[in-house]
Amino acid sequence: MKKIPIIFNWFSVYNFTMDLDETRISVSVTTVEFKQSEAGTKLIYTEQGAFLDGHDTAAEREHGTGIMLDKLGEELRGERTNTYKTEKEDFTMSLKDSTNNNSSDAISNREIVSTRIFNASREHIFKAFSDPDHLIHWWGPKGFTNTFHEFDMQPGRVWHYVMHGPNGVGYENKSVFVEVVEPERIVLRHLEPDHEFLLTVTLSERDGKTELTWQMLFDSAAECNKARKFVVEGNEQNLDRLQAQLGKMV
Repeated sequence: MKKIPIIFNWFSVYNFTMDLDETRISVSVTTVEFKQSEAGTKLIYTEQGAFLDGHDTAAEREHGTGIMLDKLGEELRGERTNTYKTEKEDFTMSLKDSTNNNSSDAISNREIVSTRIFNASREHIFKAFSDPDHLIHWWGPKGFTNTFHEFDMQPGRVWHYVMHGPNGVGYENKSVFVEVVEPERIVLRHLEPDHEFLLTVTLSERDGKTELTWQMLFDSAAECNKARKFVVEGNEQNLDRLQAQLGKMV
């Protein structure tokens, strides 16, 4: 049996979506971690998922993951054969690495970063994000308003909303939260409508004030350049509106 080297205390984080007949049915963030124990190698597989439209459930996903890990064990023990059963694919899966995208483009060519110093505590700014009664008043560029349909700021949960532009057009948006660390960091994956990106908002203490870093990481340099034409100014307007909202919060 061929020995496979294991890197202990190593983990991989990725997110994936599942579609059925061009309808998105789930979005998940998965962490795979290896730890050394007396019995051998302990694999910890953690999945945080948002199951949309009732097509998938946590129980079904857990069952499928169990089968996958059983097959992995058979493979490692040399018990698997080379006979594979071909079945009709009901799902198409798109794998995208949330932290180390497979794109050949350098991260610096795929990101748009804005920073702003606020004369407010991290807790105060975090509340402006986490409380939808505040967020709805400042999210988006100048002149935009919002209608929130779903907002649950927990990893794996969905934020579904419509941004109404000054021209009266409604822009539907959907995101899934990847990581929430109060009051330090918020990470979400924006899924639609025209482009996908990973948004990381970091709050750092700076001499009694708070530095906010707003990083948008796109899947390719081409998508980033396309969005840059309107996103850079839009982000600045968004942060202006956040500043105004902070002044109204008790």
